[in-house]
Amino acid sequence: MAKLNKISAPPIGIGIVLVAGIIIGVWLRGGSKGVITTKSEQQMTDTQIASIQDIGQWELLTITDEEMADTTRTSFWGKSSLVRIYYGTLRLGINMKHTTRDDISWNHDTLCIALSPIELLDSNFIDEARTRSFYEQGQWTEQDRQALYYQARRKMLNRCITPQAYQSARNNAFDQMQRILLAMGYKKTRITLRKQ
Repeated sequence: MAKLNKISAPPIGIGIVLVAGIIIGVWLRGGSKGVITTKSEQQMTDTQIASIQDIGQWELLTITDEEMADTTRTSFWGKSSLVRIYYGTLRLGINMKHTTRDDISWNHDTLCIALSPIELLDSNFIDEARTRSFYEQGQWTEQDRQALYYQARRKMLNRCITPQAYQSARNNAFDQMQRILLAMGYKKTRITLRKQ
């Protein structure tokens, strides 16, 4: 069964919103370009942190996949088979709701941003409306179909959520954030990802 994998990086629009929120918060606290401040002087208010958390999910990598799942059963009446095709869209990114007070700071003239770990943004990535039976012989219950659903889900996770996919998402996060900050005039930045 041929399988289709497509990997793409989403537009950086949400990144612009993210950085705008960060820069506005920093600017309001006196950390504008050319002003040297320390971390202790650059504390953010709970309201500013909440505004960053409200950005929500920042999608960095989208992977589409098609998987076949099948099962057979032999009984007194003969052999039964069920083969179904599943389609899924898996999205890797950063959930900004996990941002804390210590994640955004200034170290002298360097803007420091510690991003949350890359994660699977939605665990319900199979499009059930597109699921179809490729071959069906015999009687099958809803529990049988649910077992096939989980079989397809495991296949998609194993095929798509790989170290290489995580690395691509991390590269996109660093690249997008650095380009946006540079375009806004911030030449000295330090961007990191917190560990899982």
